Amino acid sequence: SVIFNFVPISIFEIISIILLSITIIYPIIILYEIFNKPSNIKEIIIRFSIKSMSFVSIIYFLFIFMWGFNYNRLPISNTLDIDSKKINISDLEKLCTHLLNNTIIIRNKLEEDSNGKMIFKTSIKDLINDAHMGYEKLPNNYQIFKGVFSKPKPMYLLSYFYTFMNINGIYSPFTGEANININPPRVLLPFTICHEMAHQRGFARENEANFISYLACIYHPDNNFQYAGYLRALEYSMFQLYKYDKVKYDAIKIKYTDEIKSDLHIVYKYREKYKGTVVQKTSHNINNNYLKANNQNDGVRSYGRVVNLLIADYKKNLIEF
Repeated sequence: SVIFNFVPISIFEIISIILLSITIIYPIIILYEIFNKPSNIKEIIIRFSIKSMSFVSIIYFLFIFMWGFNYNRLPISNTLDIDSKKINISDLEKLCTHLLNNTIIIRNKLEEDSNGKMIFKTSIKDLINDAHMGYEKLPNNYQIFKGVFSKPKPMYLLSYFYTFMNINGIYSPFTGEANININPPRVLLPFTICHEMAHQRGFARENEANFISYLACIYHPDNNFQYAGYLRALEYSMFQLYKYDKVKYDAIKIKYTDEIKSDLHIVYKYREKYKGTVVQKTSHNINNNYLKANNQNDGVRSYGRVVNLLIADYKKNLIEF
């Protein structure tokens, strides 16, 4: 992480493009060999299979050795001494109300244009350069997050590709880089950046990375980060409340301000644009199976389990803005 911090561009992005090119070109070379030497087809296929399996085995070993063990670390609830058991509806309702109140307060502090649209930081560079400020505040209350880490890296070449896959960010354990898709609406970026930075700190589980991202955002001195953290946490929590008690959900949802509704509508339109495509579904299934293979039995639904941690932390600390 420290070594690659000296490189201003994403090394992961470059490596990904090289590997993608090899994945496409190498099978073509093999087919060309088979076409020209059909008598050696068995030998060619065996050699191709051995090389492919060796490559995959090396990559898997490096993944586990350099970062994958983090999937087996103690849960963050143990480390922070918070009780994140099953959701209690009353506590969930209180959490949603707390998050909404703070979301409204922060939203009222943000600048708007003549049409009432939020003026968010337009510079990706500013968001990335400032993201560490939230993490610098966390050790005052959460010592486990103490440390110095490299800056996140924007992906300029692969962002469009990841947008179709519905991936906002990706952590590379091989380079220690937190890589960010720069295409989503700006209001999503602070939370995504802090989420990938949580992975960089060795927290592999998605619900834990979401929880840490929320903390890093709300402790950040910039209102844009605070708003992004509260808004995303509100989304996750309200989704859970909707599943358990629609009446309580409606009672809170009606209190949403027009500004918050407008911001969420922008996010909704972005997600819907790429939802249901073959690429998105394939990516979803791959990510789902990847998470299950790494002891996250809920697969992609594990992202939503952040609500248990939010409730536990809220009950323990009663964080007030």
